[in-house]
Amino acid sequence: MKIAIGTNDQQNINPHHFGESRYFFVVEISDNTRVNAYRENPWWNLEVSQRAPRIAVLLGDCDAIVIRGIAKQGLDILSQTFRSIFLTRLTDLDEIAARLARGEMADFQAYNPATQKFER
Repeated sequence: MKIAIGTNDQQNINPHHFGESRYFFVVEISDNTRVNAYRENPWWNLEVSQRAPRIAVLLGDCDAIVIRGIAKQGLDILSQTFRSIFLTRLTDLDEIAARLARGEMADFQAYNPATQKFER
């Protein structure tokens, strides 16, 4: 599973909108191993309607994204691309990745497109 997390400082999740992140921390979790990489987001300062489709392409190989916040329009666009969108209040990228790798989901809510809400 490949998961993208928005960040501005490459240490903590972006506390604002996912699409406004300057980088995406991409974590690939498979067979008890983690591979981490960063991707630059050249569209962080565009309007949501312009950046969200571009981010969907940039991160199109990812299965899920983890957010602290997201614009409604961005959520609508990105929920069509990613299998899962997780909301968390955790801040440290390594801690988020480690918990996801261990399947510890207590600190995450998953977006349900049918209800258009984040749920446990």
